[in-house]
Amino acid sequence: MDTGQIIYFISALMPIAICLFYFNRLDFSFRLLLFFWLVGFVVDAVCRVLANNQINNIVFINTYRLFEWICVIYVFKMWKEPILQKFSYITLFLVVIINWISVILLKPISVNETIIGNSFAIIDSISVFNTWVCLLESLMLIFFASSLLLQFSKSGDFLIRNSKFWIVLGFFLYFTINLAVYATAEIKLKTDNGLVVLFAEKSWAMHNAISVIANVVTCIGLVLLPTKLNSTQY
Repeated sequence: MDTGQIIYFISALMPIAICLFYFNRLDFSFRLLLFFWLVGFVVDAVCRVLANNQINNIVFINTYRLFEWICVIYVFKMWKEPILQKFSYITLFLVVIINWISVILLKPISVNETIIGNSFAIIDSISVFNTWVCLLESLMLIFFASSLLLQFSKSGDFLIRNSKFWIVLGFFLYFTINLAVYATAEIKLKTDNGLVVLFAEKSWAMHNAISVIANVVTCIGLVLLPTKLNSTQY
């Protein structure tokens, strides 16, 4: 493991450690985030071990995307994002799941990697790295994060002391920068010796870098957690 990966994993552990230290201060939404970060850390570690042993880890990645999507939407709704407030949790989850299944199936079909009508299409498709899932998830969460940040700014509170503001800002930064990484993932480059590589293999360092920055921003928010949270706090 190189220095960059060590920094990446340490930064991923920091929000978990702070949440555990301030566990009694966490309301349900923050405890859900703690669970989300724990799952993310474990999945990331497993995927890197599998990748180092040249074992396909895409099933874990694509499945985690659905879990991430649902968790963040759930937290944003709990934190009073105006548009999400208009819909029930069941409706939102169904929309996310239908979108996830649709792009999981359509992306491989578009490049003839899955046969239309194959009864095992979803099983085959979930094993293919799917940039469409990443893009759709990022676009949706960027939109809701922007709306929530605007909502916080209208609350009249001092934003720099608002723990939720910092955490939503961390999500916004993470998905905004990664949108560029995922959008260019299909670009293919040719090396001097004629080998063709995906641009994502060159740009993935940007993903790791913004993950570290987003984790640090998130930690600022967690350190600012009040002694006792309530559901109406912005």
